[in-house]
Order: sequence, then structure tokens, then C-alpha cells
Amino acid sequence: MSLVSMTQEEMVNHFEQIKEVVNKLLIDVSVEEFNNRQNKKKWSAAECVEHLNIAAQIYLSNIPKLPKRSVVLIDEETKISARLFAKMFIGLSGPKVKVKIKSPKSMMSEEKNYGKDIIDDFFSLQEEFLKILVSVDSEQLKRIKVPWPTFELMKFTLGEVMMLTIAHELRHLNQAESAIDSQ
Repeated sequence: MSLVSMTQEEMVNHFEQIKEVVNKLLIDVSVEEFNNRQNKKKWSAAECVEHLNIAAQIYLSNIPKLPKRSVVLIDEETKISARLFAKMFIGLSGPKVKVKIKSPKSMMSEEKNYGKDIIDDFFSLQEEFLKILVSVDSEQLKRIKVPWPTFELMKFTLGEVMMLTIAHELRHLNQAESAIDSQ
């Protein structure tokens, strides 16, 4: 499935599937396994999850206030496609990236030993993304502009932010799975 062109329903499904993957992958690991690094250059599963939590908090804080409204009907047909610059970012932050990119310091934590409570934080943040997705229509996903966290003059559409978030989460969940599997 493409990460640069999705319907609103596909976005919702991705966030739900990501929650399921995290639940299956991390819920039964010990705190030691969760924090274990393969080597000094690789992140632990915990560091991957905490990085995603920090990134999600920043992305969510940049989304403008949305009008209060009840749940909208999820669009199953209208594709929302990323524009050129967003496609590039999705490619650079997605699960099949070949080039390592150093995470900005603003998206890193100083802590090195985490409790499993950060998984609950992750689930809460996923729910925030889902609440947004069910409170807007596909036109708003194309129209609402969101500043990029590390360079606020650059703006993406809300739909592009959702696709970027999904790609970024898939990347680091693959990394977390590798950290767990290497033990």
C-alpha cells in the first residue's frame, strides 16, 4: 500500500494497525528487553517508542485548533495525495528508507531507561490522531495547513502530516521489532 496517497479510511486503518503491532510486539516484553540495545549505535525498542511519542506530541501541537463537531463520515474513496516535498519527506522517514538520518535533538529524550508506561502514552497519542481523523472530512485533510515541527515556515496539509506520521511510525516500529528480535 502506498504511503504517499491514501484515503481517509486507509489512514484510520493504518493508525489502528500500528496500535495492534505495538500491542503484539511490546506488551509481553520485560522492561529489560524493552530497554536493551543491540549495540551502542542502535536504539532500544523503548527509545524508538519514546522518539515516536515526542514526535507525535510535536506534530499534534502544530495542528491548528479544529472546530468542535461530531464524528464525520469517513471517506472511503477520495485519495489524498502528498505533494512533491511531502513525498520526499515520507520517502526519507518511511519504513523502507536506505539512508540513515539523525533525528533532531528536539525529538530525542535524554533519558536512557524507560518504563513500559511509555507504551500507554503511545496508545494515547494514537487515539489523538484518530480523533482528528474522525472529526474532519477529506477536503479538510487537503486544505488545513500544519507547520513542520523543525522548520515552521514549511507547511504540510493535515493529510500529508497524517501520512508522514504513519510512515515515520512504521520505520521506528520496524526498528523496535529488530531490537526485540535481536535478543
